[in-house]
Amino acid sequence: VVNMGVIGSLIKQVWYINVPLTAISICVLAFLYSSRNVAFPYWVGLLVVPGVIYSLLGGRTYRTTIKGKTVLVTGASSGLGKQLAIECARRGAAKVIVVARRREKLQETAHQIQSLGSQSVVVPCDVSDAKAVEMAGKEIEEKHGTVHVLINNAGAGPWKHIEDTSAEEARRMMAVPYQAAFTSTRVFARRMMQEKNGHIMNVTSVVGYAGIPGAVGYGAARWAMRGFTRHLRADLRELGIGVTLLTPAEICDTEYFSNKSGCAGEKSYSHMPYIFHLCSTIFSITSKSAAVSGVNAMEYGWSIAAPPAWLVQPLLLLESYFPELIDWIGRLGGAACRKA
Repeated sequence: VVNMGVIGSLIKQVWYINVPLTAISICVLAFLYSSRNVAFPYWVGLLVVPGVIYSLLGGRTYRTTIKGKTVLVTGASSGLGKQLAIECARRGAAKVIVVARRREKLQETAHQIQSLGSQSVVVPCDVSDAKAVEMAGKEIEEKHGTVHVLINNAGAGPWKHIEDTSAEEARRMMAVPYQAAFTSTRVFARRMMQEKNGHIMNVTSVVGYAGIPGAVGYGAARWAMRGFTRHLRADLRELGIGVTLLTPAEICDTEYFSNKSGCAGEKSYSHMPYIFHLCSTIFSITSKSAAVSGVNAMEYGWSIAAPPAWLVQPLLLLESYFPELIDWIGRLGGAACRKA
């Protein structure tokens, strides 16, 4: 795995750094060969193909096996977090610890986990409270031992324009997911570091890759998760701990993307650009599909899972070279969301 990671990293760096120079060089070579009436070796263009493929798939990290492991999932009461917990049980996890604020919803998740043959532990906890997470972490490790796989899925926050977002709302949106993920990782990574084994997956959104109107606080928190994951991967690589980022497109069956009264997305739906509503009709995925993609990435050792891959991975690649294009896509219909 280490060798593959090194080789893959080299290929990726060559792709990232040399693509403009390679393109220019090929054009110059084409001109020189054509002026000399010599057949141009088009195979030269194939030199960048490995880098393109690698960039589309995502980088490498240490892989893990879910079977027989203790897995902890935050935000597991509904939506993607619930499906991630269930998918880990389906893969043979020995124990799945589910964490969220709503005990009743966690019990529902726990029953489904148990029906798949895994043990389930319900831990009601507000992960935005660092002290509560520290206390819960200590109790979990005393009773259940090492958490081998940590999935930081908890996330919250409405889509709003800057003038509609209070300082307190911005603080809360940064508290969950970013601060919550940081604290949970700090708590549970200690034993992983001692054992030089384990895997951490952080969940963010494609919103963290583009500038989108009406998502100032929400989007900034997702950018924070993206940056945190990248630095965390570098920080833990020498200790043999894998770090994966799950960044799905719009998920059609979660409360967050529903405008029904009482749902998490009630106040956000009207602030989302029209392109998002279009995607929800044509390109959205289910939380189960996103969960499968995320767990696959951990088991295969991919640093990024971006379902649906055929849509999101090319967008992430484009964002590296043409960020203004991605921002333009994100702005489509956005201006109409602002109140007159």
